[in-house]
Amino acid sequence: MNVFEDLYFYQHQLKTTISELQKINKQLEKFVYIVAHDLKSPLSGIIGMLGLLEMDKQVAGNAETLEYVSLLSNAAYHLSGMISSLLDYSRKSIDQQSVEEVDVNVMIKEMSFLLFPPKNITIKVAGQLPVFSTKKLKLQQVFQNLISNAIKYSDKPQGLILVGVKEKEDCYEFYVTDNGPGIPLEKQKDVFNLFHTSVNKSASKVDGSTGVGLNIVKMMMAEEGGKIWLESTPGLGTTFFFDWKK
Repeated sequence: MNVFEDLYFYQHQLKTTISELQKINKQLEKFVYIVAHDLKSPLSGIIGMLGLLEMDKQVAGNAETLEYVSLLSNAAYHLSGMISSLLDYSRKSIDQQSVEEVDVNVMIKEMSFLLFPPKNITIKVAGQLPVFSTKKLKLQQVFQNLISNAIKYSDKPQGLILVGVKEKEDCYEFYVTDNGPGIPLEKQKDVFNLFHTSVNKSASKVDGSTGVGLNIVKMMMAEEGGKIWLESTPGLGTTFFFDWKK
């Protein structure tokens, strides 16, 4: 083939690839919508049942039980809000997704409460986290994935998860660090791969890990023009860093 034939061939290949990616994106959007919609209905039933429990005389008369039911109710309402956001997200393109003012301090505080960490795990914030306008749902998903993983794989009698930030010129470099089992060097490059699960097999089996979460986080970071990486020392813990545009 001559130069013009080569150019035509590659243009055709590029158009075909773009067309295929658009089809896949449409399928993914439809899938997200269906899953979110199907989750909404049973969750509404759970919220209704928890409301009835809160009004039950026996539950109301037991302070500890009432507290647990109230915690579950708050978590269910939070999950319902997230599902509503997912439904809204699935209907919009990347450019159309809503931007709102986010207080990251409040976000982490709410997440620390709603993820129900065991009593031996402490979640702390280092310094002051920013308040800025961004796509809240995506940022929330990144933090939720990283923090829930740190909780899930904690192997110390006293677990510590620290959330902090370093301000750069055009982005915030957030980090989530833990004192968990750490990740061996030879495994670190694989953690963002689809269906890759933790080297801590017992934890991943108990929790039913699918190896999807970090891959989704990586894709969201790519969508936002940021990046995510980690530093880890086996036996001492792991720190995930990610750049998020201002």
